Amino acid sequence: MATVQPFGGSDGVKSHTKTVETFHEDAVLDFYGSQLATCSSDRTVKVFEVQGGTATGPGETLVGHEGPVWQVAWAHPSFGTILASAAYDGKVFIWKHESSGVQQTYGAPPSNWVRIKDHALHTASVNAIAWAPHELGATLACASSDGKVSVLTFNMDGSWSGDIVTAHPAGCNAVSWAPAVVATEDAAETAPLVRRFASAGCDAVVKIWEFSDEQNRYMEVDQLLGHTDWVRDVAFAPNLGLARLYLATASQDRTVFIWSQDGQGAPWTKTALQPKSNPADPSKFPDTVWRLPTDDSQKVVHSPLLAFVNMVVADGKELPATVDSVRRQVLSDVDLYLSNKRKQRMLLKLYNPLHGMSEQERIRATARTVGLDIPQKKTDLS
Repeated sequence: MATVQPFGGSDGVKSHTKTVETFHEDAVLDFYGSQLATCSSDRTVKVFEVQGGTATGPGETLVGHEGPVWQVAWAHPSFGTILASAAYDGKVFIWKHESSGVQQTYGAPPSNWVRIKDHALHTASVNAIAWAPHELGATLACASSDGKVSVLTFNMDGSWSGDIVTAHPAGCNAVSWAPAVVATEDAAETAPLVRRFASAGCDAVVKIWEFSDEQNRYMEVDQLLGHTDWVRDVAFAPNLGLARLYLATASQDRTVFIWSQDGQGAPWTKTALQPKSNPADPSKFPDTVWRLPTDDSQKVVHSPLLAFVNMVVADGKELPATVDSVRRQVLSDVDLYLSNKRKQRMLLKLYNPLHGMSEQERIRATARTVGLDIPQKKTDLS
């Protein structure tokens, strides 16, 4: 079962929640919220069509993994309808949705999903996957129990290339990409693209990796120390249009840290969240923090922006001065982000008359522009 969290607008403001029975334990919506992908220990992936928060059919089952499937991740829609799955069998599969059904195996019913890539560079369970920001192309990072992180990239010639780094010898639990666009002091200057991700390991360390043009591979550029046990998850905040970066880490030691960096190359500042839910030890959560950010049901990952706001704003009136400073800065950044999104919508409405129209409305508007007139559907007046 999974909770579907539709969004009320482009700012990621949620409207209401509905429950969809998937018989799987982990789920994630695609970019438009129209498809729900799920995975489970039954070694399968399921994809459901979602309309208004309700599954419209039995869904399609994708098979091929030989162990529990830990995670699924949608690629940006600019690359097509692409889904990645990671499993205990040490493999990552890339699936693509085709317009016509294809028979995957003899005797099986036709499926609209085709497995276009088997990524098998790892020798142990692949625990987490994350697609890079779409500005960097179709690029997928994979974190494995073999201690390595691999980066799979789709090339313009139709081939795939892979880069692999030894990140955490005891095992890697999570990976997250930083925003690709780094803000500059000069607004007129073109912001450079940065290929950078964070990995979380069983060695209680979070590492920051960045692609080096000179070395032609990913290199370790920072280590974030502070946790005392396995780091279970890591998550960058979305780009708020500023040079400042935010990164959250969650650990087996029951702590959550928010790290901030005021510019590329600047030192990272660590702030521990202090939940009210554990009066016996205010510096720690009652139990292991496995994933962030998630909604209240801990089933479907939703807007990272909202999650970071919720984490930092929670119990804000009683937070110490250091955390309150971070809270105020995050809220300031969010306010600027939402303001810029409103301006973007206004500009789209002003300079792109087709924005917000349905497909049929766009066809009619385009036809009128070139002097055509699509006949109206005949109405029976009797």
